[in-house]
Amino acid sequence: MSSENPVEIKSIFKTRWFELEAHRYVHDASPYYLLSCPDFVSVVATDPDGNFLIVKQFRASIQQEVYELPSGHIEPGEKPEESAVRELLEETGYQAGHVELLGGRPFYPDTGRMQNKMWCYRARNVIKVGDRSGDADEGVEGQVWSPERLVESIRSGEFNHALNLTALFYAWFENRIDLPIAEKGVSI
Repeated sequence: MSSENPVEIKSIFKTRWFELEAHRYVHDASPYYLLSCPDFVSVVATDPDGNFLIVKQFRASIQQEVYELPSGHIEPGEKPEESAVRELLEETGYQAGHVELLGGRPFYPDTGRMQNKMWCYRARNVIKVGDRSGDADEGVEGQVWSPERLVESIRSGEFNHALNLTALFYAWFENRIDLPIAEKGVSI
């Protein structure tokens, strides 16, 4: 495949979550297939006591309940930071007064097959304002974890969502969260 623009883009299959596209280039005999998906956000949120907001939900793709950061697609016409505040409220019932972009830019979750971006945000001192406001069919359960619980769940593999670990890494790397890892001999 060359670095030029495709000469043809064909939609193969489309859902509300993604579209499979075939891109043809002048010098390539076979099309290049990619998933076109909306950009999404992940939020590293803590309450006034420094506890992390985590969501538990069943993921059909791996047939397991998983622990994740509050996350979701950016709706059409919505700014990424607006999506971060909305997703946090929908999935946990907690309100963020302000969110900060981590890494100073969005990240690409999979440059091999996807064109979307992940926007990671930090929300401090979030406040419980009610119950979850999201769709009942999402099956999301909001939880509050201590920093120690989060670190132990990462170590054990209980919290193992690679993209959420990226958000946590950047929050830690930029000194926007404190994690109790030094006493365990972890250093970079």
